[in-house]
Amino acid sequence: MHSVAIMQPYWIPYPGYFRLFKAADTFIVLDDVQHPRRGYVHRNQLLNHEDNLDWFTLPIKKASRDVQIRDLEFKPDAEALLKKQKSKFPILKDGLGVLEDHINLDQPVIETLINTLKTICCELRLDCSWHRSSDIGESHLKGPDRILALVKSMQGSRYVNLAGGVDLYDPKRFYRSQVDLAFLEPWEGQFISILQYMFSDDRKKMIRKMIDEQSVL
Repeated sequence: MHSVAIMQPYWIPYPGYFRLFKAADTFIVLDDVQHPRRGYVHRNQLLNHEDNLDWFTLPIKKASRDVQIRDLEFKPDAEALLKKQKSKFPILKDGLGVLEDHINLDQPVIETLINTLKTICCELRLDCSWHRSSDIGESHLKGPDRILALVKSMQGSRYVNLAGGVDLYDPKRFYRSQVDLAFLEPWEGQFISILQYMFSDDRKKMIRKMIDEQSVL
């Protein structure tokens, strides 16, 4: 069975997100959809100097409400703004570690999102093939029709999603299309950026173990 996961690219997301790379053979970056302004595409949370959760936000240029994720751009003064963001978090006192070289403020934001996700996967030894929905097409389709078309484009026989998608899809509809619908169980851990765990080998091993244990379908 060939499993396909499809998801918007998040900025250094919480560890549970990375279970998609463990559970799927193919990951499709959903980049040709509207940018959710209150979502996690351009921001996530880390512990600040008061040990409280605070937003670590990418400095993206203001755009129209219907801008797609693949068209997001960084602000002209993004370097200074990103430096200011880093200063809020003690874990980033020496920078972003292995992610530092994969943040390119001269390219569209999507490149940074994908490159940092791939780098974290490499660090955690999570392996699957990667594709972009904008390269595949089918953008005229919406909702489950689009998902099914993307899965089929990869010769997939199973669609893997996080628990939050349970109410979005009808299993019977997928069954009729000969695609199995599978959901990961709700994440049993903190909903904090995985970056909080990436500066210690012991913490990386711990979080990889949690990902492994909670990726069973």
